[in-house]
Amino acid sequence: LRAFAGTGITDYTIPSDVVMLGSGSVVGWDNLQSIIFPASLRSLYSDWQSDCDNLEYFFGPKASGDHHGLILGDQLVSATPILPKEYTVPGDIKRIFWSVFQGNKTTETLIIPDQVESVGNYCFYGMSKLKTLQLSASLVSVGAMAFRLCSRLEHLYIRSASPPSYPADSGSTYFGHTGLTIHIPEGTS
Repeated sequence: LRAFAGTGITDYTIPSDVVMLGSGSVVGWDNLQSIIFPASLRSLYSDWQSDCDNLEYFFGPKASGDHHGLILGDQLVSATPILPKEYTVPGDIKRIFWSVFQGNKTTETLIIPDQVESVGNYCFYGMSKLKTLQLSASLVSVGAMAFRLCSRLEHLYIRSASPPSYPADSGSTYFGHTGLTIHIPEGTS
């Protein structure tokens, strides 16, 4: 796929026999706005695409109903770099893969639906406009560095009765800035 980089492509259909997208499969396609994924796709690396800042829509049988997410099984594995200002993750998943929202520059409010049980490493890393994050009521675990460089985060809603696990060796949670309010369910501590 890299061979087409810089050619001005705005819409791309991944060939129907592709089963995996490797690291850097789509890099630097500045004009890319949409991708059609084949039914054959089974897996991808978390860094399959980067520097495609105008990518707004996913299509095909693996795309979410809102065309902003790519779903494999019960897992959201990728999201478009351009998302609505307020975005609710599609409701038919249980897990969110590594780096799904990493570097997003458009979303200010992100809502994770209640059936999501785990969030991968670097999931919200560098979301430069994120102000409000509402986590799932079923959340059990959050991956390493998930909140790194979320410097504008003002409200974090932890909705599970027990706090989700977060790796102790993953460094700072980066919640140390002033103005962040962490909301927890009543009756929990």
